[in-house]
This record gives sequence, structure tokens and C-alpha cells, in this order.
Amino acid sequence: MSDRTTPGPNGDRIVLLEYARTHRAALVLKPNRSYGGVGVEVGATVDQATWDRLLDTALADEDRWVIQSKVVLPVQEYPVPGPDGQIHLEPFYVVIGFVPSRYGGRRMTA
Repeated sequence: MSDRTTPGPNGDRIVLLEYARTHRAALVLKPNRSYGGVGVEVGATVDQATWDRLLDTALADEDRWVIQSKVVLPVQEYPVPGPDGQIHLEPFYVVIGFVPSRYGGRRMTA
């Protein structure tokens, strides 16, 4: 995340910082080297003042932060054994072929 000109979501050239400040609800700010959602901020879940502070923090350490468009993750139901041993369906978010859950992670392949 830095104050620079870059291709935007539609391929047009944008000023990234200006775009990030005015399109908060459509963006996600996150550390570039983290996992498990640590440090991830979804613009739609914070107010503008908080978002502006988060962007300022990211600008102070621009090698550590990335900004990206928010996407809707697909949810699929998969069979899971319950505590009673019976199989039931549970919804899981599907991300790049990986399905995380409280039971661990699974890789989906065809």
C-alpha cells in the first residue's frame, strides 16, 4: 500500500491512496505476510475515520500492507461427522481450493 498511480479494478489508472480513501466499502486492507485473518480490515465494517487511520498506518510501513478489492467467497455445504457420529452438512467457505473449518483444513482437488 503506497501513494502511487496504479491500474485500478477496471484497468484504468488510479491514484491508489485517493481510491482507497473513497472506495472504503469495496476494499480490504491487510498485512502482506500474515495468515488466519490477523490484521485484516474490511472497509465496509469500519467508519471512515477509522479507515483513514488504518490507511495512514499502512502508509507508514508500505512494504507491510496490501489493499485489494473485497470479494464474496463461495460457500458450499460438505458432509461432516457430528459428535453423535452422524453425518450432517455444514457450510464452509471455499478459498482457492482450500476449505478451512474448526476441524482443520482440506484441499479440494478434481
